[in-house]
Amino acid sequence: MVPAYRRRMRLVAPDIRRSCGALLLAGLLAACGTTVPISRAGAPTDGLAPAAGTQPGSVTAPGAESVPGELGSVSGAAPGTGAASGPAGGTRSGTTGVTTTTAPGGTSGGSSVAPASLPPTGRGWTRTTVSIGYVTQNDFNKTVAAAGYSSVNAGDQVGDINAVLAAINKEGGLFGRKVIGVDRDNGSAQVSGDPSGTAQSNCDFFKFDAPVIAVLNLQSGLDLPNFRTCMMKAKIPVMSLSIQPITKSIVTSLQGYLIPLLTPTYDRLAPVLVRRLQAQKFFTPWDTTNGRASATAPVKTGLLITDSDQGREVERLMKNALTSAGQPPLIRRYAENGSQQQSDFQAAVLAFRSAGVTHVLCDSANFSLFMVQAQSQGFHPRYGISSYAAPQPFVQTLAPPSQLVGALGVGSAPTIDVSANEDPGHTTGGKYCYRVLAEGGQKFSGKRFAEAIALALCDGLRATVAAAKASGGLSGPDIVRGIAQAGPTFPTAFAFVSGLAPDNSALPGAGRDLGYSTACSCWTYRGGSYRI
Repeated sequence: MVPAYRRRMRLVAPDIRRSCGALLLAGLLAACGTTVPISRAGAPTDGLAPAAGTQPGSVTAPGAESVPGELGSVSGAAPGTGAASGPAGGTRSGTTGVTTTTAPGGTSGGSSVAPASLPPTGRGWTRTTVSIGYVTQNDFNKTVAAAGYSSVNAGDQVGDINAVLAAINKEGGLFGRKVIGVDRDNGSAQVSGDPSGTAQSNCDFFKFDAPVIAVLNLQSGLDLPNFRTCMMKAKIPVMSLSIQPITKSIVTSLQGYLIPLLTPTYDRLAPVLVRRLQAQKFFTPWDTTNGRASATAPVKTGLLITDSDQGREVERLMKNALTSAGQPPLIRRYAENGSQQQSDFQAAVLAFRSAGVTHVLCDSANFSLFMVQAQSQGFHPRYGISSYAAPQPFVQTLAPPSQLVGALGVGSAPTIDVSANEDPGHTTGGKYCYRVLAEGGQKFSGKRFAEAIALALCDGLRATVAAAKASGGLSGPDIVRGIAQAGPTFPTAFAFVSGLAPDNSALPGAGRDLGYSTACSCWTYRGGSYRI
């Protein structure tokens, strides 16, 4: 009889990754948990608990770059430490007669009065309104349920957007104008059948049919080079909810018009991930037959990388970090999507096992697919994980539990790292977003996936508003410039703290040690936060 997890993967994984297209996360993500953080009853019993005296959320991990912040120890000099608390409010600025406001969620956001230099109308705004676009796939829930996995629930993205916009407009809108959302919905069949063409039509829609000042893209399946380039040339900033691997070279080439909300660039992540794995004693002898620590087995690292131009850049960064740590990796590449992935992962398991690989890292959320193949071949290496793998909704749900014993890594986004029971608590921005979403009728009990989407959407809308206020303008270049100005103190809801800065356009700015606990069959954070 085929094990349950293999039946699930056989049923849904290839088609959902292509046709359901990675709304937010690349692949099938299961919902879990509640919106109320609950403290763990006790420490994990798998030998992976924090060191004695360490309190999650309050103590910087040993050897980490200390960074005090909202949820524990995030930064001296790290971006994001200056966020004020509380929702929007107003103060009188000296004797200038200009009323300044707090941007949604607590950041100081510039003037609520339109600067004299702001044209009364422009692309995406009129004298009374400002338009922000968003790309959805509203048949996601139905398509996944039809594929046999009804427990997945991506929530109501239109409802999320409307709830946050209602709060922003209640607080005065943007330069006295009402902020409205423009939805561009794409059917699963469209994304599956012609991703490149669909991506281009989405760009054309926002360029010509429904002009906007910025776009929130929820679909990893449409986060393609032609979409990114088209939007850059049109000078429309994209707040990306894609979890595809990204590097600084890509972001730089797009001149600030791509703002990744879910994950840090690999330029920042790779050295921190390897350094923290070392600090957690990850690279120690491991028995790959029985999936447990060994007293004698030699340590050898394998690295799984997407077979693409972007993947090769990630490969360079990860290879350099691992080699510098004395762990030069054996590298295997796999197809970006489609049925070829399964063959590539089967071959990678065989190659790693034959070469004596004991520890495996991967660049993306495809990690779970490798783990399923490894289980079928009786191969149990130790895994190094980051938020790119979507540990809670993807790995924890689809990978065989015995594959996860001893897994360690770095997490930078609570709602895709851990269940609600393990959530370390809400940031200032998180408290704001949960409140306004609830006021708008949005509920997430038992829907961790939907919760992650809603927080990221809330961040995207608030960051756009904060950027416009910081720069005093509504054009694309104004928004890009404003992200650099407002970003360092932006009170994020999705991540621990903002990493946005003039030299960094990716939102997550801090991480925590992350490990799989056999006591709860779940991922847990260990120790405090440190800068990424």
